[in-house]
Amino acid sequence: MSRLVCSALSLSLLSSAAVAQSSWREHLDVSRIAARRDSFVLLARGNANGFDRMSVEADGKAWRLSDEISLNGLGSQKSTIRFSHTLVEEALRQEGKFGTMDMRITLDRGNGRFTGSALTPTGGPNPVAMDVPVTDDVIDDNAVVQVLPFIKWREGLSVTIPVFTSGKGTVVSQVATVTGRGTTQVPAGAFDTWRLAVSENGRTWLTAEVSTTAPYRVVRLGQGGGGMDLQLAK
Repeated sequence: MSRLVCSALSLSLLSSAAVAQSSWREHLDVSRIAARRDSFVLLARGNANGFDRMSVEADGKAWRLSDEISLNGLGSQKSTIRFSHTLVEEALRQEGKFGTMDMRITLDRGNGRFTGSALTPTGGPNPVAMDVPVTDDVIDDNAVVQVLPFIKWREGLSVTIPVFTSGKGTVVSQVATVTGRGTTQVPAGAFDTWRLAVSENGRTWLTAEVSTTAPYRVVRLGQGGGGMDLQLAK
């Protein structure tokens, strides 16, 4: 889920006892990556309150993953993330507004480091410079949702995701865990899905439901404790 949505939510942080067994890249299936465009409706207490559009496009031998979100009366944000053909994150470009505040992030990978700058609502009035050593499995926080459909999920699987917090310039460890499997009903229809919980420091900040068969995609995102959620519309 994007930083804009997280800024708008009062998250209900739920305890999680999951223990990660391996890195997310050990369960990555690059054959699941395919060009697509998905549209989501953002619901707040059951009422439409905005939209999100996610897309995957081929960019030469690389992939470009884009995300455009609008929250009625709160703000908007556009993000473009470039990945290599093996899904190593290479760059992020993001801009938007939260209320009257501008948001802007540039991030590039080179020589084993993420470098760039971030202007965010929580970072103060001036851009914050970033220069942090990273391994190939590190992705920025805007990319977490985008890569979930490309992991080969199964019952009981729990993986670690090292996440670069692009608004702060630090790397944290998150855990994505399968909590079950079932049918998810959204405006786009009914889907067989893996149900996931994504946690940090033992607390769940995101729930996700991803399709078990091609085309692999996110079907629903939420905060676990209720409130706003994103549902696939088409």
